Amino acid sequence: MAKYMRKKVSICLATFNGQKYLKQQLDSIQNQTYKNLHVVIQDDCSSDETMAILESYKDSLEMEVYQNHKNLGYIKNFESLIQKAKGDYITICDQDDIWEIDKIEILVKNIKDKTLIYSNSMLIDENSNSLHKTLSKKLKNRFIDSNTALNFLYDNCVSAHAVLFKKELLPYIKEFPKTIYFDSYIAATASSLNGIKYIDKNLVLYRQHSDNTLGNKTKAKTNVKKRILSKVEKKDKEVDNIIL
Repeated sequence: MAKYMRKKVSICLATFNGQKYLKQQLDSIQNQTYKNLHVVIQDDCSSDETMAILESYKDSLEMEVYQNHKNLGYIKNFESLIQKAKGDYITICDQDDIWEIDKIEILVKNIKDKTLIYSNSMLIDENSNSLHKTLSKKLKNRFIDSNTALNFLYDNCVSAHAVLFKKELLPYIKEFPKTIYFDSYIAATASSLNGIKYIDKNLVLYRQHSDNTLGNKTKAKTNVKKRILSKVEKKDKEVDNIIL
């Protein structure tokens, strides 16, 4: 076994009424070429067959399953969940995606001295058919390496489902701010430590359907840009008026 494959990787999977796609995601975790995995799951009061599906995988995956006593919502559920991770590396996992079988191995092998590494993703539809478009093309964003937090606060290119980071980051991200998306916050914080590395591979099949958040995030990012441009234009007009 290669030395880099001896490190434990915690996969943090937040679930909520995920029965429709959950088995595909769990199968893709089970089939990873990287085997030293610990799956930490926190269910947010599901009312469907999610818990029964999780129970059926307990013999084939090293799993730890928690159930919330009340519904926390997507962001607070992840905020609480990742602090339960015990591995040397931590990944964040959506319940409705599919991972390429070598996702974890590639990320662990290439993170080296960086705090966080992330990849691109290929978009798929509700029936797992390819949409022939990557996440970077969808967001019209430049995916980069960086040690600068500002690169991820206003024009974030790091999606939570595509990251792997070192456990040393956990104490710095105990509470997600309410004003920005939590993946932007994680990326900005990691960049301020030992930086972020981007690997140009599609390691996740990222599902597009009415219940996921990509469209809302893209719209919000556009609104942030519009607000910034509006402020700049306002200042320019003020300067012009002073000169006149």
